[in-house]
Amino acid sequence: MPRNWTSVSGPGTYGALINENGHATGIGLEVVLLSGSVLVASDAVAGTSTIPSHNTSLTQISGILSSQEAGNELNLLFYGLDEGTEYTVWIFGLRSDLGYSQLVEISGVGEEDNFSQSGGRGELSVNESIGSSARNLSSYSRIYKPTSNGELSLRIASVNGYFLAGVAIQKRGSDDSECFVSISSQ
Repeated sequence: MPRNWTSVSGPGTYGALINENGHATGIGLEVVLLSGSVLVASDAVAGTSTIPSHNTSLTQISGILSSQEAGNELNLLFYGLDEGTEYTVWIFGLRSDLGYSQLVEISGVGEEDNFSQSGGRGELSVNESIGSSARNLSSYSRIYKPTSNGELSLRIASVNGYFLAGVAIQKRGSDDSECFVSISSQ
């Protein structure tokens, strides 16, 4: 797990996520299995050429929450966000044994945003693209506003299963460190 990421190994509520400096924030995350009965935390290895550069090395991404059943859905609900503030979001997909394809839906204020995320064996996806060590993580940014309740929902729907390696959020235009969530098989 990369340094100062919050470890998630299954459904539940994870309050006071830490930022990259190791400090607790007011942001929390609720992980809910919406449909299906299988949610597995396991190890995965990303190819170094697919890991974007970042201030804190991302080379330690090494776990996934997965379901290998088509049609299963997982919801990630960030809460404690500032209403009216834009947030940058990154969703990391990974599978080390085979390829994968999943659908992502993000809901906050305004219209829902949908995109596909897919990759081959050991390819780390960042939002809708395969990562590249030649690019900085910020170049993969997607911007969203939370609801009036300070919530932002990310739904991952499986095509041939889903394979989530992590997720991150940051206030747009802020010097505040990001809140990263890493999947751990522990």
